[in-house]
Amino acid sequence: MNMNREQPFRMLVGHSKGALQIGNAIRSAPPERLDGVYVVTLGCPIGEDLPGIAYHQYFGLFDALGQLNAWGHRAEHWPPTWHSTNPVLPPAMAAGKFASESVNECDAPARPM
Repeated sequence: MNMNREQPFRMLVGHSKGALQIGNAIRSAPPERLDGVYVVTLGCPIGEDLPGIAYHQYFGLFDALGQLNAWGHRAEHWPPTWHSTNPVLPPAMAAGKFASESVNECDAPARPM
């Protein structure tokens, strides 16, 4: 993660090993650089233990490969997909759709109770 960016990152999206790399990168970043960042993981949930980050984690119902990398971490979204993000190989994870939904969910005004 480039800490010298003039404009800070707003969203980090990672699939499989990319999600693991995001988990490692955010642990080494200064906390002030992470405030308000969206982290979207696909096929490999990571620990949600850093403050200031909005985590959205997707884990396919049919994703046996992802289960090997989960290390006990749980995802909150379980779409009926498998590990691939390749749309030619259904039922693939829709990375762009899931990332957009995550931002829209965070930006939506709070619902009154």
